[in-house]
Amino acid sequence: MQAAAHIDGGNVYLPLRALGEALGYKIGWSEKDGTVSVSGPGKNIVIDLQNNRVTANGHVYYMSGGCPGTGADGGTIVGDRTYMGAGFFSGNLGLKVSWDRQGGKIELESIDENYFQILQGMGGRSVCNGGQHCRIPDPGRGTKALPCQRKIRL
Repeated sequence: MQAAAHIDGGNVYLPLRALGEALGYKIGWSEKDGTVSVSGPGKNIVIDLQNNRVTANGHVYYMSGGCPGTGADGGTIVGDRTYMGAGFFSGNLGLKVSWDRQGGKIELESIDENYFQILQGMGGRSVCNGGQHCRIPDPGRGTKALPCQRKIRL
């Protein structure tokens, strides 16, 4: 990889372009909007560092600095490189980031992303894992099984 990790206040930050491209994602920079984009199969992520906002596949969330060592998802710029906290990579790109402080080593491990579906209907909500049948409240008849049709990340 062409850039080393950055450690600040006990948080690990990884170089977005170097790591993203190594994983096969396209990384873009919009000078006009001041945003960084990450795109690839099933991923469309826009990072707005000025407003601490990430839009991942249409879902907007705000980044936090986190507590030292807990995997902050926020970003920072060091020199001319964008670095994102370990939490960003686990939450958006399916990577578990482990830091061995004593050994000075950072390890990345691919993790399965957990997809869930939330159904709203007939008096309540039900949550199920992708590909399974969901049981939702059905007033007057107990519950009703429906196949999951739309997956969203929680």
